[in-house]
Amino acid sequence: MEVYKAAKQARLEKFEIPSKIKLLPEPWTPDSGLVTAAFKLKRENIRKAFADDLAKLYA
Repeated sequence: MEVYKAAKQARLEKFEIPSKIKLLPEPWTPDSGLVTAAFKLKRENIRKAFADDLAKLYA
């Protein structure tokens, strides 16, 4: 609920406010394979690693 309140205070539009989020305990590092050495997202690796979680969030 705090995310929603902060988004409203920032005057975000409804489509800009996430309806569901999942917090992860481990950071994304180049060693994890989820980002490059320049910390750019490796989108395909992320999709594969979190396929189940993404399916649940968008179900």
